[in-house]
Amino acid sequence: MQRLPQVPRADWRDRLNAQGFRFHSINPEGEDVSATEPRFAYWREDVAYRFNEAQIEQLYAASNELHAMCLDLAGSLISGGQLDRLDIPPAAQALVEASWNRRDPHLYGRFDLAWDGTGHPKLLEYNADTPTSIIETAVAQWTWKVDVQPQADQFNSLHEALVARLSDIALRFARPQLHLACQFDSLEDVGNVEYLMDVALQAGWQASMLDLAEIGTLPDGQYADAQDQPISACFKLYPWEWLVQ
Repeated sequence: MQRLPQVPRADWRDRLNAQGFRFHSINPEGEDVSATEPRFAYWREDVAYRFNEAQIEQLYAASNELHAMCLDLAGSLISGGQLDRLDIPPAAQALVEASWNRRDPHLYGRFDLAWDGTGHPKLLEYNADTPTSIIETAVAQWTWKVDVQPQADQFNSLHEALVARLSDIALRFARPQLHLACQFDSLEDVGNVEYLMDVALQAGWQASMLDLAEIGTLPDGQYADAQDQPISACFKLYPWEWLVQ
């Protein structure tokens, strides 16, 4: 694994904005500093990492193994009545168990790994609740590679995998209508959900976005959007621990 200097594209901001990646210059507080910060604040094009094939295969195998281990752990804790160990509130534990037993479909998650190219990759976090970085990974990285390193390959099939997964999930519904929700005051969340909505359309869904604050209920208790349309399937970019407070 090598960290290599790169020459940034002269129009990198315009290119990213055109792709819907408008939060390329946010600071750690989520504020857009593109007007005042001439350097890279979040997205960077001045460096890139090069891996060899063996390293890529090792990362792929480790990620699959870690995902399987996390599912095994979840199943063990649920069947053993030990969700307290994950700090799942008592009032939500029956809902978690019911969802697990129904085998409700999951869409995607993001591993944060620590690795120097040698030894075994170490898991820092598995974010399968509010994972962002998808427009950066699926769109921005790929177009950067095409522009700057056209001769190189990239171990990245995220877009194709998301389309395939959403296509599979759509088969569960007679009328695949997907609502995608987030907080509209977050530039990063909106950018990620806009991309996911485009993916859902490609996967055969009727899809629309809404602010979380717009979600209400119908007289029969079913969730609905601001136009009182029933929500039959919803992707939310919002932490479960906040929802169950």
